[in-house]
Amino acid sequence: KSETNIIDNILPVIKSKSFIDDLANKNVSFISKKINDELYVIYIIDDSLSYATLSEKQFLSLNIGKDSLYTIAISNLHNLNLDIQIYPQEDYWMLVAGGNFEASLLLLDYIWTDQNLPVEGNILIVVLSRDIVLITDSKNEIGIQNVKDQIEKLKNKLSYYISDKLFIYKNHKWERFNN
Repeated sequence: KSETNIIDNILPVIKSKSFIDDLANKNVSFISKKINDELYVIYIIDDSLSYATLSEKQFLSLNIGKDSLYTIAISNLHNLNLDIQIYPQEDYWMLVAGGNFEASLLLLDYIWTDQNLPVEGNILIVVLSRDIVLITDSKNEIGIQNVKDQIEKLKNKLSYYISDKLFIYKNHKWERFNN
């Protein structure tokens, strides 16, 4: 593929630190960006039939920096025009967007607003898998407990598992939530 086609098809996906460590141990070539101690972005190329990890060699051939790569990937994610839905559950919400990029949506700041998610405290999420993101209010103890119950119920049954940790949205960043 030409560099232009590759650039237009680079997307960000969220992975756990353990996934990143496994790739590194297997000597798989990839480019990543740290979000926090638990979550990372890796870049994939969507050729409409399948996804392939963007390799170091492919990245270098693009002649762009890592900041540009991130910006391009975020723009491409936005341009997918996913049908993003936020479904209310019992004191929490579930983010739904077609099944492949729900986790990646945590990179789109415009989703995580008071207009979309009316919370008293801060937005709190768990990114269980690429397609399961649960959201609650950091000041809603019942919501937090309900999300934790869902984590316990689901975490060992998921394909594309990412994390069972809670993250809080502060100053446009996702930080580990400890309560």
